Amino acid sequence: NAQACLNHLQLLSFPGGVIKTNPWVVGVGLGHTSKDLAGLKQAMAARGIPTVIKKVSLPDRTFRVAGNGSDLTMKLLLNANTLIQKGVSSQGLLQEKQAWDALAQENTPAELKQLHQVYNLLREQKDPEAQKILGLNLFLESTRIINLFSGK
Repeated sequence: NAQACLNHLQLLSFPGGVIKTNPWVVGVGLGHTSKDLAGLKQAMAARGIPTVIKKVSLPDRTFRVAGNGSDLTMKLLLNANTLIQKGVSSQGLLQEKQAWDALAQENTPAELKQLHQVYNLLREQKDPEAQKILGLNLFLESTRIINLFSGK
């Protein structure tokens, strides 16, 4: 059911992700208050998608990085954490681009390239509501990388 819901949301241009299992919870968007997400909720309601704004506590994440690409990995993940905690900002997006331009190489791990793509999508979006939707993708992708690199 969760996958069917995600497919339906994607067809309606609302990319989301599974933010919890047992019970399964599909999320779209990331904000710090209900007011932050009111516009997104309204846009989804206009397309016939019932929504509930749910407070989810995001765990503090710590990680260690070593080896090739460690500086880039650290900068991208720290930047993602800041944007998730404080909200997407043009300054934060610029810092990621500067780090990527300075440190990315041909042998940069594919996982970091996927995270960089999420940042690129955020930069392309000038609409704050669209950025809130992609904010969840930033959280999911950075969590995936931390889990992958930590062997989870």
